[in-house]
Amino acid sequence: MGLDTARPRSLSVDDGRRALLAGIARMAKSERVELKAALGRVLAAPVISAIDIPAVPTAAMDGYALLAAAIERVPVTLAIAGTAFAGGPHATGPGLSACIRIMTGAPLPPETDTVVMQEDVQRSADAITLTSLPAPGAHVRLTGEDIALADHVVAAGRRLTPVDIARAAMLGLTHLEVYRQLKVGFLSSGDELALVGGALGPGEVYDSNRYFLHCAIASLGMQPVDCGRVDDDRDAITAALKAAAPEVDVLLTTGGTSMGDRDHMKGVLQEGGTLIFGEVAMKPGRPLGFGHYAGMPVVTLPGTPAAMMAAFYVMLRDALMHASGESPHRVARIRARLGGTLTAKGGRHEFIQTSLVLRRDEAIAQPIRRRFHRRESDALLPTLDGWIELDGTQTRINSGDTVDVIPL
Repeated sequence: MGLDTARPRSLSVDDGRRALLAGIARMAKSERVELKAALGRVLAAPVISAIDIPAVPTAAMDGYALLAAAIERVPVTLAIAGTAFAGGPHATGPGLSACIRIMTGAPLPPETDTVVMQEDVQRSADAITLTSLPAPGAHVRLTGEDIALADHVVAAGRRLTPVDIARAAMLGLTHLEVYRQLKVGFLSSGDELALVGGALGPGEVYDSNRYFLHCAIASLGMQPVDCGRVDDDRDAITAALKAAAPEVDVLLTTGGTSMGDRDHMKGVLQEGGTLIFGEVAMKPGRPLGFGHYAGMPVVTLPGTPAAMMAAFYVMLRDALMHASGESPHRVARIRARLGGTLTAKGGRHEFIQTSLVLRRDEAIAQPIRRRFHRRESDALLPTLDGWIELDGTQTRINSGDTVDVIPL
């Protein structure tokens, strides 16, 4: 099969996102895992409560349980007829002229409907004096007030947080049904890449992309699979794709995606699989491509770290989250004020690295600009917090204007 040497078809950002969502299939398989092991996994079946929490009305404060309707005027003195503790019911009511000392979380005794805080009474050895009428139902947690029978406590498609795990434990659950973790492989290509920790030869750079992709994939709750590094060689790339296909659900490659004489990644896809698109009308990240090889979805990311990171977060993260069963699966946006002026050529999406600073009740997006002058030795590089998104229609954005930011 001859290689088409024409420039690959360039998609819009929106069409590229849709193609990735459609082309990386959702993983339908699920498994039942122990509760603690479910942290960070995507829930496959909703958590529905089979109980009320609390099961009976309980005290929300330390104080004194009584029947509010029995108190017609104040001041009034009530005898303390007993004490109710959390963890067990109080068998008898206090009667109309008495109260029960009660602790937070204790079930309300019979013939009581209100808790008066201990700070609001005058206490003697075996009685209290009220100087104001109690509000009926005050400081009482009603049956099912926190979680009611048949409540949908956690929705399917949610990546589980520590709070979600705690809620499942409150219901007495020991296991949850979650989607199988997506296995996402990553492969670096390039003669210039050196292993981190070794010495750099002439023209070499450290292969930081593999470290980024390992951590970025793991941070999404997926299983990173390091498929190594290959030279800019067609046969080596072909062998690496063949080896990865049975091992991973999706493969991400970095490098070899431009139009140079030694950029073979997309050519291998065209020859041995399918290349759905080869470019996206975006800056940076234009060489982003997507196809399939031996049934395996393959996303070809640029080799330049800044372009690769932008392509991952603004284009690919959505599709990986969707494939893992998570919903909603759309890149989040933050509205922020621009802390500077931006100009753009227009006609394509641009993504500008930015820091975010919180000032009062709004976020300020401060574009990160390349600095070619000498920096002071103790100067810090700006923190990358996300990308300002320009949709191709904007050519100038002034300081103070509102912009969309895609966060890390």
